Amino acid sequence: MLRKSKAAKKWDKSELKVIREYESSDKSYRTLHKEMVAAGSSRTFDAVKAKGYSMGLEKPNEYTLGYGPGVGYGPEITLFDIETSLIPAYIFDTGKQYVGYKAFEGAHRFMLSWSAKKLMSPDCEVQVLTPEEALAGDDSRIAQSLWDLFDRSDILVGHNSKRFDVPTANARFLENNFPGPPSSYDQIDTYVEAKRHFKLLSYSQDYITKMLHLPNKLATDHTLWRKCMEGDPEALKRMAKYNK
Repeated sequence: MLRKSKAAKKWDKSELKVIREYESSDKSYRTLHKEMVAAGSSRTFDAVKAKGYSMGLEKPNEYTLGYGPGVGYGPEITLFDIETSLIPAYIFDTGKQYVGYKAFEGAHRFMLSWSAKKLMSPDCEVQVLTPEEALAGDDSRIAQSLWDLFDRSDILVGHNSKRFDVPTANARFLENNFPGPPSSYDQIDTYVEAKRHFKLLSYSQDYITKMLHLPNKLATDHTLWRKCMEGDPEALKRMAKYNK
């Protein structure tokens, strides 16, 4: 005999009142969800966002993202990038080859730095390891601040971020024994979007920024990463500048 599925919990008037604030304030769904949880609600962020969509709520023009007084209103859209350490390995030969995890002898990849900014904001935040942290391969401090950034963001934007930055960050959260993942967010990967819409000679960030005549990253090579891992203060400063 089939059992009837448990009926979904109905939304009460106080919950719906909070969700409707999406249309009458500068608050994002994430902010509203956090307010509901603080008030004792057990609703998930995804449930709050889905309910708002089903209600057809729209953010008025004066609260949407843009230039001028409205900057920062609406969804929290975060542009970000991470830089990680090299992975030392013991191999028998050069050239293209498969390198198994046993060749690393306990080495692990950790974050050296991350940078982020809100869409339309001129301010860019950069977090980089201290020399002591770099020598110890300890990225727990900057991993925590990145976790906080992900947790408060509605949309993350990066280049090749779906294949590298986000999975790598998640691995660092896991290895640092964080209690759980950040709140859910949507992703926009400019590498994926470029491949979807354009036939380019290359889809690297370097090529695309040069093609569009945009400022590019500092020129460097793997020596910078090696010096950062050795705890060189000047190299870490340059890495922060490169990441920015």
